[in-house]
Amino acid sequence: MLLLCVMTLLGFLLLENGSHITSQTATFVCGSFHAPGGSFDSVKILATGQSHIGRVASLFFPLNATIYVDGTVYDFYSIGELGQLLPSSQWLTFPLPTETSGVSPWIPKIESYRAFNYPESPQTKSGLAYVDKIYVISDPTLHDRIENIKRMFVRHNIPPDSIEWRLGRWNRATCTSKKNQEEVYRTLNLEDGPLGDEAAHRYCAVTMKHVEIWQEIATNSSTLSLILEDDAVFVPFFKEKFDRFVYTAIRTGALKTDPNNCASGRVHVSKNEWFEQDPAFVIGSCVGLRDSSFSSNVSNAHPLLSTHKEKFSRCAHAYLLNSCSARALLKQLHVQKYKFLVIDWLQTYLGLLSPTLQPFWLDPAIVYQGNMVLDLDEIPSFRRSTP
Repeated sequence: MLLLCVMTLLGFLLLENGSHITSQTATFVCGSFHAPGGSFDSVKILATGQSHIGRVASLFFPLNATIYVDGTVYDFYSIGELGQLLPSSQWLTFPLPTETSGVSPWIPKIESYRAFNYPESPQTKSGLAYVDKIYVISDPTLHDRIENIKRMFVRHNIPPDSIEWRLGRWNRATCTSKKNQEEVYRTLNLEDGPLGDEAAHRYCAVTMKHVEIWQEIATNSSTLSLILEDDAVFVPFFKEKFDRFVYTAIRTGALKTDPNNCASGRVHVSKNEWFEQDPAFVIGSCVGLRDSSFSSNVSNAHPLLSTHKEKFSRCAHAYLLNSCSARALLKQLHVQKYKFLVIDWLQTYLGLLSPTLQPFWLDPAIVYQGNMVLDLDEIPSFRRSTP
C-alpha cells in the first residue's frame, strides 16, 4: 500500500507538476497513512522500514516538485531519503569535525584556495552549530504558522524555546500610520514622500522586522544568527545538513568563528571573493533559483557553496548573518536614502553596493516556503496571501 501511495502521488505530480494536487487528493489515495488529526503521517511511512521507497520515488520525482508532510518538505534532492535513517551519502562531502568517512571533502573552485581548521561548535541553545540565535518573523494573528514552526522544530530535534520570536509591534496598520512614520523612515532610511504602492504597505512591517533583527545582531557580537520567516519548512535531516554546511563554511574560510573579525573597510570585495569579506548565507529556495555550477538535474548532486555578490536574495525566508555582515548591511543602508524596497529586493540592493558584504548560496537548499509547496499538513494560511 505504501509503495502504491507514493507512486500514485508521483503520478499526479508528473501529470500536474504539483499545481492542482490537494491534501484531499493525497488523503484519498493514501488514506492508510493519514493521521487522525488530518495531517499526512510521514512518521508511519518511516516506521515501515521500506528503505527502497525513497530510491524508487527519486526515479520519478519532478525537478521542481516539493511535498510537505508532517513537518518535513521533500524535494527532488531529498525524496530519496524517505524511509532512510541518515542523509544521502553526497552530504559526506560536507564533513563534520569528527568524521573520517574517506570521502574527499568538497572545496570551492577558486584561486589560492586554502583550508582552515573547523573545531566543534560550543554548545548552543538550539543545538545548531555556532548559531547564537534563531529569529522567526511572524504576526500574532497567524496562529497556524506559529504552531507549525513549533511542531516542525520538535520534529527536527530543535528546541522551540530557542526561538526569538518577532511578532509585534509592526503590522500593516502600525507601519503605515502617521504616528510611526518618522521612526519607519529613519530605520529604513527612506526618501521623503509617500511610502509606495500596495506592495509597500503590505511588506513594510516584515521589512522593519528584518532590519531591526540586523540591528540586534550587529550589536551582539554574533558568530552566526539564523533568520526565518514563518512559512519556512525544513528538508529531511535538516539539523545534520545545517551543521555540515556551517562546518564547510568554516573549513573553506567563508565563515570565521571570531564574530568581530570583519573585513577591512578599505576592501571592496569582488563578485567571487571567498576569504576577505563579511559573509551572509542563503539556505532557502526561491522559484527554482540555483547556482549555475550546481548539477541541478541530478538528484544526488553534491552540495556546494557559491558566491552571489550581484544577487544576494533567494527570497528572505531563510538566511544567516553574523555581526560583521549585519553591520555591513546597516552601514550600506545609511549611505543614501532610497525608495521603499520589499526585503527581498532590499537584500540584493544592499549586497550589491556594500564594499565588504559577500552573499553565499547553499545548494541544494535546505529550507522552502510553505506557500510554494504541496502542503499535506494543511496549514490554512499557507494557501492565502499575507500579511
